[in-house]
Amino acid sequence: MDMDASGFTLKQRFTQLQTQVVAMATAQGGANAAQKGFPDAPIFDGSKAEELHTWIIQLHNELAMQPHLYPDDQVCLRYTFNHLLGAVLNLIHVYVPENNRRILLKSLNVLIDLLRQTFDDPDRTRTTNREIWKLKQNNSTFSLYFAEFDRIMEELNWNEEVQREQLYVGLSDEIKDDLVTSCSCSDRLGHLIQICREVENRIRPCAVERVQPGRTQQLPHSAPSSASAPAPAPANPMGTNSGHYGVVPMDLSAT
Repeated sequence: MDMDASGFTLKQRFTQLQTQVVAMATAQGGANAAQKGFPDAPIFDGSKAEELHTWIIQLHNELAMQPHLYPDDQVCLRYTFNHLLGAVLNLIHVYVPENNRRILLKSLNVLIDLLRQTFDDPDRTRTTNREIWKLKQNNSTFSLYFAEFDRIMEELNWNEEVQREQLYVGLSDEIKDDLVTSCSCSDRLGHLIQICREVENRIRPCAVERVQPGRTQQLPHSAPSSASAPAPAPANPMGTNSGHYGVVPMDLSAT
């Protein structure tokens, strides 16, 4: 069994290295989050292929926020290496020599391509197409609907006209009704997005008012409406004044 100079087997040394990487990534992530005011890039272990695309976006966002902290490819590769675990780390550890002098990859893009070839969804295009066909605004806000729409469209090579048609298909019925009534639907994607935002800003307060109607404002110190009216006097079936309470007019018929 192969052993290094310290008496550990290669498997034991790799397990020890993996544990140290996780500890360093966790500590560094907490320090970066506290210093920069936004969360650190997450750790990717390859267990869920659908998370790879989001992880790559978050990784690029982290590196782009403060480029002076990541001035070259080696620094970016080392940062990325500290955010990998499990099967992904097992795949690329051969590119990281034990002397820790230089990661044996040309650039971060080479590493990302390697991860995509191994862990990405092999039928990503078909999966993305299914996501966009199923995407509907329903009862959510247009902002949330468009954010998800834009995320999916980043992976699809659709022209602007097709994107506009698909965006309109997924709109809520309220926005569609307003667009038809006002005849304000546009043939341009950017203009349609702007119109939808304006429509939602106009109709959403009305929808909230219908769900939670405002209460009638009462004057100060006024009693509730159910207790403000005096109790009705009892009926007087005999047609005399005997049914009145308190002081009553004189009854001349008694004389």
